[in-house]
Amino acid sequence: MELVTWAMLAASRSHLERGIWEYLNASDEAATLSFLRRLATTDVVHLWHWSLFLVAELDGEPSAAMCAYDSSTQGFEVAVPELAAATAAEGIDAADPGYQRRTEVMLSGFVMEDPGPTGPRWVIENVATRPEARRRGLVDALIHQLLGHGRERGFEHAQISVLLENERARRAYVKAGFEPIAEQRSRDWPHEIGCPGTEMLLQPL
Repeated sequence: MELVTWAMLAASRSHLERGIWEYLNASDEAATLSFLRRLATTDVVHLWHWSLFLVAELDGEPSAAMCAYDSSTQGFEVAVPELAAATAAEGIDAADPGYQRRTEVMLSGFVMEDPGPTGPRWVIENVATRPEARRRGLVDALIHQLLGHGRERGFEHAQISVLLENERARRAYVKAGFEPIAEQRSRDWPHEIGCPGTEMLLQPL
């Protein structure tokens, strides 16, 4: 569980010093990890649930992780109630105007109007590798394995997203066969989050 929650935090930070979860909850690292641990261990399986993660080891140590989920049965709509419950349990006031504003800002940087093909997708998220284990092929191996799982489950397309300006991650995803289909830039993200927004990539399975 330690690697899973760390991966969720690291993926939300991407190439930035402060991640989206830290921004949304206005919290420090310890509080954010506590929140993510609670979110990952709910009874309902959703896109942030620990059971959807695949972990790679290096020299016997858990070193990289990512998750994949069915967009139609484990996606955002299923996760919203669990997110709300975890937020309340951690003492975060979702009715606070500051929290509501940060939610609006955060959502303004994600692709909402998807130009790609319709139908359920196999979505890969929360990609992260411990610093000491990078450039050892762990991400490539995990993506390859998760894409195989998607094919086995009958999905026609796999999706992944990246924060704009994280060129290292983007190159890795393109190398794995993903192609950009949409991006969303927010006027508020550069000065509040630290990058322009996000890009969505897709590949047929």
